[in-house]
Amino acid sequence: MPEMFDRRGKQALYVLAQLCVIGGNAVVMVVAFQVGNMSWIDLSPVLGLPATYSYFALSGGAALVILATLAITVRLVKLGLGSYAFRWSIGIKDRQPPTPMTAMEVLEIAHRHGLSVVQYADNLPLDRLSAEDHRALKARADGYGMTLELGTQGFNAAELARYIPIGQRIGSNILRVALDAEDALIPVPDLAAQLRELLPDGKAAGLRFAIENHFDYPSPRMVQLLDAVADDALGVCLDVANSICAGEWPMQTVRMLAPHAINLHFKDYRITPDPYGVGFRIHGTPLGQGRAELAEVLDALAHCDPDMSVILEHWLPPSDDMEATRALEHEWLDRTVAAARRLLAGR
Repeated sequence: MPEMFDRRGKQALYVLAQLCVIGGNAVVMVVAFQVGNMSWIDLSPVLGLPATYSYFALSGGAALVILATLAITVRLVKLGLGSYAFRWSIGIKDRQPPTPMTAMEVLEIAHRHGLSVVQYADNLPLDRLSAEDHRALKARADGYGMTLELGTQGFNAAELARYIPIGQRIGSNILRVALDAEDALIPVPDLAAQLRELLPDGKAAGLRFAIENHFDYPSPRMVQLLDAVADDALGVCLDVANSICAGEWPMQTVRMLAPHAINLHFKDYRITPDPYGVGFRIHGTPLGQGRAELAEVLDALAHCDPDMSVILEHWLPPSDDMEATRALEHEWLDRTVAAARRLLAGR
């Protein structure tokens, strides 16, 4: 029961408390307004002004409290930007732009879109920045009221140990680790043992490790790993579409991993036939324009902590005109943010 309350009851209790605040202030607002109308001819003994002014002020103050509480309540999750939303602007492998997008620029873009989190993944590795750069990022994020997260690709104990102080420096509470085919070759007990050794330092730094379902690492094996470690400091970074590569349809993956989710990568995709009839291809789309069952995904994660971050990214295919492709990343983000806000409204 305590665990059910922590995971499943927290969001309901939070909403109930906020509704009580809203309800109480609604009563104050209406009653104060009514009394103000009735007492218009009475004068304040101190100021000599109509006593109704104080009642109207009280009514207006209650209305502002209601609006502020509503704004807080609807933001039960933290909507954020993942650095892979700008895969081509940052540069990857042989596709390098003349001037790669920086970590600070990603933060500024997220701020302009009104997002509250930035997650820097392995395509923009923070271990290549100096400690001064980390502190500058955090200071800028703090000034915007935003938080930062970070991530790596593949399991490397030494790299993760190096990232723990970086996470502490930027104030991250998530260290995302994307496991892939090579990691699937490591026996689960061995990988679990290595993770257990890292968890104490991670906890001391305020971090939870979020293992991402990434392409060739099957979800059943990930559940085995989580059960073997059996520590709340280890959870899942649930990606909506990655595990198609592992032979799993998205909702199959979601049902397996949702109970362990502490982070969400929110994206969409479509499937198109090959023009020569040789199978089919999976492409990214802006959020809400593909076949991902996005509302069902959010329903499956309704039990998660209210402050879980939802990270927006996408699979924008490159074109021969890379400058146009990089411009399209911004257009896709505009549409993705708008769709995410519609999907999350009222949740």
